[in-house]
Amino acid sequence: MMDVMWITLTRNAVLLLGLFAVFEATYLIPDSKQRLRQGVSSLFIAVICFAVMSTPFVLYTGVVFDTRTIIISITSLIFGLIPSIVVMAVATIIRLSAGGAGMIAGVLTIITSGMVGLIWRRNFDPEKTKNVWVNVYFMSLVVHVVMLLCQLFIPSPQNFLVIRQIALPVMLIYPAVSTLLTMLLLRQKKYRQMQSDLIKSEEKYRAMFHSAGIGVCNTDLHGKITDSNKRFIEIMGYSKEELSVMTFEDLTHIDDLGLTEEVLQKLFLGEISRFTLEKRYIAKDGHTVYADLSVAMIRDAGGEPLYTVTTVQDITDKKVQEEQIQYLYTHDSLTGLYNRRSYNHQKMEMDRETVIPLSVVLVNINGLRLINSGFGKEVGDRCIQETARQLKEVFSETEWIFRVSGDEFWVLLPHVDENRSGMLVREMTDKSLVLPFEDTKDGIHWDLSIGSSTRTTTDQTLDEVLKTAEDIVENKRLLSHHSSRNNLVSTMMVTLAERSHETESHAKRLAMVCRKIGERLNLSEMEQDKLELFSMLHDVGKIAIDSRILNKPGRLTLEEWTDMKKHPDIGFRITMSTSNLEPIAQYVLTHHERWDGGGYPRGLAGEGIPLLSRILSVADAYDAMTEDRIYRKAMSREEAAQEIRRNLGTQFDPFIGSIFLDLLKEDENL
Repeated sequence: MMDVMWITLTRNAVLLLGLFAVFEATYLIPDSKQRLRQGVSSLFIAVICFAVMSTPFVLYTGVVFDTRTIIISITSLIFGLIPSIVVMAVATIIRLSAGGAGMIAGVLTIITSGMVGLIWRRNFDPEKTKNVWVNVYFMSLVVHVVMLLCQLFIPSPQNFLVIRQIALPVMLIYPAVSTLLTMLLLRQKKYRQMQSDLIKSEEKYRAMFHSAGIGVCNTDLHGKITDSNKRFIEIMGYSKEELSVMTFEDLTHIDDLGLTEEVLQKLFLGEISRFTLEKRYIAKDGHTVYADLSVAMIRDAGGEPLYTVTTVQDITDKKVQEEQIQYLYTHDSLTGLYNRRSYNHQKMEMDRETVIPLSVVLVNINGLRLINSGFGKEVGDRCIQETARQLKEVFSETEWIFRVSGDEFWVLLPHVDENRSGMLVREMTDKSLVLPFEDTKDGIHWDLSIGSSTRTTTDQTLDEVLKTAEDIVENKRLLSHHSSRNNLVSTMMVTLAERSHETESHAKRLAMVCRKIGERLNLSEMEQDKLELFSMLHDVGKIAIDSRILNKPGRLTLEEWTDMKKHPDIGFRITMSTSNLEPIAQYVLTHHERWDGGGYPRGLAGEGIPLLSRILSVADAYDAMTEDRIYRKAMSREEAAQEIRRNLGTQFDPFIGSIFLDLLKEDENL
C-alpha cells in the first residue's frame, strides 16, 4: 500500500508541471491587461487543480490525498491573491462535493495552504532574499506541518493512524516538489521579466530613437547606414530609403574624410568605447552641415562588435554665429577688409617668418572729416567703401588689406619688391575717386595720400618699414591739404546752390554789402577778409538739410523748422573741420542769433553775438527781402528798409542797422 501511495503522489505531483504552461500562456497577454492576465491564470490553475484532485490517493473511504497543498501554496506565493482565491474556491467545492470523513480536514488544508502562501508572499522578494530555495523550502515545511495538523479533524482514532501513514511521504516529497517547482517558476518568471524588460527597453529605445531632438542613426561595421531617425533625415535632407544605401563617407565633407579613421580603428579594437568630435557633412541640397558627432560601439555578450550608434547634433547655426563673431572680430564691418587687430596678428606672423621682400602701402583719405561734416556720415561711409573697393581692385594680388582707422588703410604685399609696389601705388594714385551725389552734377571728388616702403633685409622690422611709409604719407597730406579741402568746399557750395535758392549772385551781393558795412566800422583788412568769406559760406550747413524743406513754397511745419534750425550747427562743424575755414566757424554758428536773444541756436543777445554775425544778420535779411523767393515776391527797397528800421533793437543791432540804412540812402545801387 505504501508503494502505491508513493507512486500515486509522485504521479499527482507531475501534474503540477502544468503550472509552467499556465505561466507561459499568461505572458502572451500584454502587461497593460493585468486583470485579464490574472483571470486567465486563475482559470488555468483551477483546471490543473481539478485534474490533481481528480486523481488522488485514497487512503480510506472518504480520506484522500493529492498535491493540492502544493499547487495552492505556490499559486498564492507566485500568482497572488486573485488566482489564489479562485483556486481555493474551486478546490473547496471539489472537496465538499466528495464528502467523507476527511472532508473538514481537506477543506482546512486548502484554506491553510492558501493563507500560508499569501502571508509568505507579503515578505517574499526573490531579488532581495538570500538563499531563496531555503526560504521556499521552509514555507513548504510550514504548509505541510499545518496540513498534518489539519488531519486531527478526522474522527478519532482514525486521525492518528492517517498522520502516521502519510507523514513520511508528505514531509519528504511535498516540500521538495514545492521548492523545485517554485524555483523553476521563479526562474521562468525572471526570464520572462527580462524578456518583457528587454521588449520595453527596445520599445523605449525605438521611441527615443525616432523622437530624439538630435539626429541618431545606426551603421554596420562597414559604415553603411542601417537605420536613421526623423531628425537625422531632416538634418541631411535625404529620405530614409536614400540613406539606407549610403555610408557616412558619402555624407562627409571632403575635407573631413580622414578625421575619424584613427578613432574608428580604436573603437573597433575596443581601446575606446565611444568618441566625440566636430565634423562637417554635405546635405542633399548641397549646404554644409556642422555637427557634434558622437559614436558608440554596440557589442555582443562576447565583446564582438555588432554595429555603431551615431548621434549627430546640428550646430550649423551656432557655427555660423561663431564665424560671424570671428569675422567681426577680425574684419572691418563697413568695408569687409581686415581690421587693425588682424594687422597686429599678421605683423607678428610676418616678422617671425621674416618675409623678404615685404612691401607696405599706407593710404589716407584726404578730407574725410569735411565730407562727413558737409554731406553727412552716410556719404562719408560710402566714400570709404568706394576707396576700399578700389584698393581691392588694384591690390588684388594680396589678401592683406586693412582698414586701421576711420580714414586710413594699410596694405601688406609679401614677396613684392619696391618696383612692383611703386607701380601699384601709381595705379592707385591715378584712380578717379568720385561718388555720385544727388543735386550735384559732377558728384563728390576726393583724393588719397599714399606712401609705400619695402623691407629688403631681415634686420628690418615691419614697424620700421611702416614708419617710413607713414612719413611719406604725412608729407603728401601736407602738400595736398589745401587743394583737396578747397575742392570739397567748392563742391559743397555748388551743391548748396543747386539744392536751394542760394544763388552765386546772392552770395556776391551779400559779400559786397557786408564789406561796405565793415568799411564804415573801420574793420581791419583781415577782419574784412573774414567777413567776405563768412558771407559766402554762412549757410554752408544747409547742405545737410533736405532739399524739400529748403524749397518748400509754404510755411514749414514745426518738425521741418526744427530741422532747418540745425544748419548753423552743421555749418560750424564743417568749417571747424578745415584749418583755413576755422576762423569763421563761430560766425557761421551765430549768424541767426537776434539782438534781443530770441534767435538760435544758442540764444545769444546784444554784444554777446560776434560782431561779424551781427553785420551779416542785417545784410542777409535785406537781400532776402529784396529778392524773389518761391513762397513770395520781392519787397521794394523802401519796404525792406522800413522792415529793417522796425526791427532795430529786437532782431538787429541798432547801431549796425543804422549804418546800413545810411548806406541805403547814400547808394541807390546797394
